[in-house]
Amino acid sequence: ANLNDQDNEGNTALIHAVCRGCSKNVSILLQSAKNKNDFVNVQNRVGVTALMYAVMKRDLEIIKELIINHGADVNI
Repeated sequence: ANLNDQDNEGNTALIHAVCRGCSKNVSILLQSAKNKNDFVNVQNRVGVTALMYAVMKRDLEIIKELIINHGADVNI
């Protein structure tokens, strides 16, 4: 499967994993991505990224994973 595939709403597997609070799956997806910067910063059709969803859920573990370990852009 292509990790960059998006559903009808533009959500990736990473965004779905973040929305479900599946930190283990988030880590696996991020480690599997070839181009981490592009993968971690993908926006869905309404412009929301995985990091934005993690912040909305107040999931500090995933927020740290996205920013510290994988360089998610906090300015999107």
